[in-house]
Amino acid sequence: MATEDINTDASTTEHSTETIQQSTGTGLDSNVAGALAYLFGALTGIIFYFLEPEDEFVRFHAAQSIVLSVSLFALSIGITFVSILVSIISSASIEAGFAGAIVSLVFFLAWLVIGLGTFALWLFLMLRAYQGKRTRVPIAAGIADRIA
Repeated sequence: MATEDINTDASTTEHSTETIQQSTGTGLDSNVAGALAYLFGALTGIIFYFLEPEDEFVRFHAAQSIVLSVSLFALSIGITFVSILVSIISSASIEAGFAGAIVSLVFFLAWLVIGLGTFALWLFLMLRAYQGKRTRVPIAAGIADRIA
């Protein structure tokens, strides 16, 4: 994941976090609004996206929050659907029951890894936004750039 500082000057490549620009829509500092855009996923992402029409930093984090939340929601629906399908198929016969139990265990472990990874990513993105950094999650950041 790449990071950018919100206070880069076009004439220099040095990064500075001494001054944070004031947001226009909410009255919050950009770093606080950027971090809060991740708080409740797509909900707060949409709120800050529309409340901050001129703050590029907040709009990026809001758009990235929306993209990540919707993507993870779609992923969870897909895994749930496949898990239910495997359960239905495995309940059809006793021989398939053992294989179904193994597959169900694999799906449970996948859920655990995805859930913990999502939580860690959520905390990381909120912290980096609060620090004034623009952390770009692969794929999601490209989509967020087009939205913001």
